[in-house]
Amino acid sequence: TSETVIHFLLCCPSFVAQRDVLLSRVAHKLVKTDIDISKVHDCKVLQNRVTDILIKGSEKLDIKENIYVFEQVMIFVKTSKRFI
Repeated sequence: TSETVIHFLLCCPSFVAQRDVLLSRVAHKLVKTDIDISKVHDCKVLQNRVTDILIKGSEKLDIKENIYVFEQVMIFVKTSKRFI
C-alpha cells in the first residue's frame, strides 16, 4: 500500500496518539470551515477537505488561525518521527 498524505495525517494506525492530539488541537478551527472532525474517518470527501486545510490552509480562517493549524501539523510530523 502506498502512503498518501491523507493516509499519513488521518488514517495510519501507527500514529493514532499523535493524530488524536493534532485533531483535538485544530478541531475548533475546522468548525469555522464547516467541518465536523468527528466524521472525518467515515468520509473520503471530508478526508480530502481536512487534508487540504491542514496542508494549504483555508480562506475561512484568518492568517493567525492558518499559522496555528500549520504549526500543529508540524508538531504532528515531528512527534510521529516518520521522517527521521
